[in-house]
Amino acid sequence: MTNMSLRRWAVLVCLGAGLSGACSPPTDERLSERPGPAAAVSPASLFADEPTQRGERRKQSDQFSNILLYTQHGEPVRFYDDLIKDKAVMINLMYTTCPDICPANSAQLAVVHELLKEWMGRDITMLSLSIDPVVDTPERLRRYWEVFGSKPGWLFLTGDYDEIDRLRHELGVYDLDPVIDADKTQHAGIITFGNDRTDRWTALPILMHVRQLAGTVLRTTWDEQWHGRGTTLRQTTTEPEVYRGRGILRAVDADKGEVVIDHEDIPEMMMAMTMSFEVVDRTMLEGLSPDQPVDFRVKLIEDRYQILTIEASSPAPPLPQENAPGAAGSPTAVRGEGNYATYCTACHGPRGDGDGPMAALLDPKPTQHSDAALMSAFSDEQLFQVIKDGGPAIGKSPQMAAWGELLSDQNIRDLVDYVRSLAL
Repeated sequence: MTNMSLRRWAVLVCLGAGLSGACSPPTDERLSERPGPAAAVSPASLFADEPTQRGERRKQSDQFSNILLYTQHGEPVRFYDDLIKDKAVMINLMYTTCPDICPANSAQLAVVHELLKEWMGRDITMLSLSIDPVVDTPERLRRYWEVFGSKPGWLFLTGDYDEIDRLRHELGVYDLDPVIDADKTQHAGIITFGNDRTDRWTALPILMHVRQLAGTVLRTTWDEQWHGRGTTLRQTTTEPEVYRGRGILRAVDADKGEVVIDHEDIPEMMMAMTMSFEVVDRTMLEGLSPDQPVDFRVKLIEDRYQILTIEASSPAPPLPQENAPGAAGSPTAVRGEGNYATYCTACHGPRGDGDGPMAALLDPKPTQHSDAALMSAFSDEQLFQVIKDGGPAIGKSPQMAAWGELLSDQNIRDLVDYVRSLAL
């Protein structure tokens, strides 16, 4: 997925439910009858003509086709009867040859699984549905599952392409632009989750702060039948109340009380990205202008991140020579380390040796960033360009993803410095 961004998430039909609302995927027309992008429908109109009610009351899952799928163990299962009915689930899309967002998503979900291990496989099942089922055989999916820890309660599923594509639309996980929607490399980096028995569903970006994602999954899927298993949840997902961030102010709307900030990683909250925030007091925006570096404090208030304070940042002092960019332990390299762990280690490995968990599935193999002789052939500008625009930008493999819509230019420069430090 080379162009994932908040804008991409925003146009997905299923994503606006908030932290505890119910997501209502569109079912106003059958997939075979859709001539182009469909509009979102309201929950009230969800069951106007179809689908057929399965139980004593209408539920969101009534719209899910009961298609035949196969697990990574080769076991045949029916999507509704065996995986959804009266169960709590997490559902994401993936494919094993995906070079960029899928490994990052799967690594994040492995962490979510670990945080929720008390419930995984017993109360909650994780379903990773391949959108390239012709290539992704059960055996290939089993190897992919093993790469990410062979975790119980995590099923990787394949089946008939047309049936899975129809199910994807029924789940609401499609792009409103039919050209983008037809390109599997642009698939959504979101997780849809819910509890069929309680009929509560929602969806969130997979690469949000992992503890918040885990906590939201549990709050949404929580079932009163799960007696005596709530204390660990609250202890596991407790977070600081206020977060500190730094970034570049991209837009200011004093009338709406909103700002857009291209921010660095916010520890314990979210990865680096460009994001819109509300401010609690519009007067704090006086004197601020676009392209200005800012420091801010942000808090989750009524399911929305709102800025408590924001002020212009002082320019960073010149770096001493021993901390020059590219030096091991330099501030820029340290800042780049977190993004390297998120976006690069799945293929290139934690120390840049080209031995990440996805390396065995890739051809050509990932570049060894720890090889000083090899890395000396690339200029900083080339490294910047390949991270921002992908492998083809410098004549390299298209398996090298473009991260320019997820990372700011400063994030990429920091990442280049960290990559350089691996070869020292």
